[in-house]
Amino acid sequence: MSTSVRDRLIGTWQLLFYISYPPSNPADTIYPLGPAATGTIIYHPHGYMSAHLQNPTVPKFPNADPYHPSNRDCDSPEMQVIGPVHGTQYIGYAGQFNVETRMVEGKEAVVVKHEVFNSSFPNWLDGVQERMANFETGEGGEEVLVLGTEGLGAVRIGADGKGRVVRVRWRKLPVRG
Repeated sequence: MSTSVRDRLIGTWQLLFYISYPPSNPADTIYPLGPAATGTIIYHPHGYMSAHLQNPTVPKFPNADPYHPSNRDCDSPEMQVIGPVHGTQYIGYAGQFNVETRMVEGKEAVVVKHEVFNSSFPNWLDGVQERMANFETGEGGEEVLVLGTEGLGAVRIGADGKGRVVRVRWRKLPVRG
């Protein structure tokens, strides 16, 4: 008996890379959260998911209160160079997920739909993020999940506001405990 795509998704995945590019020019690749972006996506058996991606090079605030950084923290030269943390250096969201198979560009494709309940990007609240899903085998034999918007339409990303295709690659982490 084969394992369903939904069953294969269940677990915790570690980000390997996050890239985007214009639909007409895959060679024009950018790293929206930098080339060293880190992240985790979790798919729970009860149908819920949570994803967190960040740029790990963002400098720490001198103030330890995450709800009230000082003006000095936000106006520092480092923060002016990297931009505000909200939305440009971190993206996180959570909600329900569903898996469906449908025709995309004339081919049968697996699409994972994230129904967003919470998000660091308010425009995603109460919306649906769709990603085509493919499984691969990593260099060490581990299971790799590739999520992307290819064929589903471009996603607006980056300061230029242009539509870009998103591609995210994840490595499945072992079960702990």
